Amino acid sequence: VNNTLTVSISFYEDVTAGATITITGLSNATASSPLAISEVQSGNGGHLILGGSATWTPEGAFEATLASGAAAGTTYRFSFAVDNPTTPQEPPAVSITLSGFAAQEMTS
Repeated sequence: VNNTLTVSISFYEDVTAGATITITGLSNATASSPLAISEVQSGNGGHLILGGSATWTPEGAFEATLASGAAAGTTYRFSFAVDNPTTPQEPPAVSITLSGFAAQEMTS
């Protein structure tokens, strides 16, 4: 069954390009890699900061590297599609992590 997941994220500090966002816990979901990241309404360019695509790992995790910096306090939104099994399952414990970044002050 095809499902579109919409993600909203914000950061407490400015985040530099090159940081990696990983979403795990999407139990039994499958997707192709590279995985297209789509724009959503009021997304503040969330699909753009991720460069428009992500990797779907063999373990069933979403991984995307920031193509540009992200400003603290801004909520970024994007969506991507996965396929879920046709049999019911309990809701998974989903987590999002950020790694490989150096916080920096962004100026305009």
